[in-house]
Amino acid sequence: MSEHTLLVHIGYPKTGTTTLQQFLRVNYKQLLEYGWDYIDLEDVLTPNDSVYRAEPEKNGDVLYCLDKSTINPFFMEDKHYLPHLMHAYFDSDAPHLKRIYAYVKEHLENNHVIISSEDLVADYLPIVADLNKHFTNLKIIVYLRRQDLQSESHFAQIIKAPTTLSECHYKKYNFMQENLRYDIVLDEISKVIGAENIIVRPYDKAQFEVIDNKQDVITDFLSCLNINSMHDFEQIPNANSSIWGNYLEMRRLMNETCNHATSSYDNLYDSFMKIATSMPTNKPCGIMSQDMRKAYMHEYEKCNSYVAQKYLSKGTNSLFTDNNLEIDTWNDKISSYEADLTRMFTGILCEQNKTIRGLNARIACLELSQKKQRPYLFIGAGGRSVEAIEEYHLSPEVILDNDLSKNDTILCQVPVKHPTNYPDWKNCALIVTLECCYSMESWLKQEGLLHGQDYLTLNEILYT
Repeated sequence: MSEHTLLVHIGYPKTGTTTLQQFLRVNYKQLLEYGWDYIDLEDVLTPNDSVYRAEPEKNGDVLYCLDKSTINPFFMEDKHYLPHLMHAYFDSDAPHLKRIYAYVKEHLENNHVIISSEDLVADYLPIVADLNKHFTNLKIIVYLRRQDLQSESHFAQIIKAPTTLSECHYKKYNFMQENLRYDIVLDEISKVIGAENIIVRPYDKAQFEVIDNKQDVITDFLSCLNINSMHDFEQIPNANSSIWGNYLEMRRLMNETCNHATSSYDNLYDSFMKIATSMPTNKPCGIMSQDMRKAYMHEYEKCNSYVAQKYLSKGTNSLFTDNNLEIDTWNDKISSYEADLTRMFTGILCEQNKTIRGLNARIACLELSQKKQRPYLFIGAGGRSVEAIEEYHLSPEVILDNDLSKNDTILCQVPVKHPTNYPDWKNCALIVTLECCYSMESWLKQEGLLHGQDYLTLNEILYT
């Protein structure tokens, strides 16, 4: 190619994207040797940029802006928080985009550049149109999965999210997703950049390109970069674990119980996934009935045939070689007794988890208090202090709060003081209970106090 290419991987979700993106990030230096730059776009961002960042390996996420007004401030201060696409939007006039585009152009002078995020397919038209305005050699690569499998996998991913309530039941789920009309999506993109600039790859193992006896989405993607050897690359495990049937239903029921618990339960979910994925009975099975699956895929027959003929180079009428619709269906016969057992034991584990977290938090408070040789105090007379005292049995000597109206009041049998009425507070061990700690921590540092020596946050002692 006479000019370096900007290759933008737009998805779809549930087509091995996370594994692929982790591979590209881990093998950044190796890719450069082949002339491909999996660019780190966060290098040009500033603290003032309101940018969507879901996962670090997805460099294309930062093309989106983040609507902070829709997110609880507590989460915005949590370094481990992954914002949802519902909080993101694309704005072609966003100031950070100008810097990103300039940075990409700078890298294009020496190498081809790869940008990847499966979330881009959600707003493919304005994003592709804007990229096309700024880059002369733009190509889009997209992986398409058979619609019934795509939709079922998307449903399973929703259930695996800890925040999903149990009301998200497969019997109520709308499997007919609008953006699974691949013909419409691809034709709209082709009107902007031309069909010759779209690389369409079926997410179909039999159609993946083989490199060094390996055949997966990574080898297929590398073949699109004209890379035909795996010897130089570090291999990574599959990023996402799958659960099916009874285990997916157990997870859904766990969501219901855990969402009524007051403690964080990420480690409970991690343990569940580790055990469930190792069980011999965790075998692939469908959510749709066979009749529903056949009727469902009938709706996409013309769409898929059209895509295969127009966008696949092999001149075939079949987009997917796997046409088996006789997939075993999960036998949904969990009784109310079995469902209640799942809820009950999940609740017991949540309570035990909360007890352990409370013990660890009390130890952390006492260790800080011993280090300072003074009692520990809370900062913030709000609901988080109430939770820490009543749910986790922490026992601060005093609660400090800047609200003068709370001075000399009592909260959970603990006196509340304004800092001016407790002049020795700087010499005590401090626990910041506020949900949003950043501003308070900045102020404490200005007062000469050090994190870990003079104060800790409730977030870290309870939830990490």
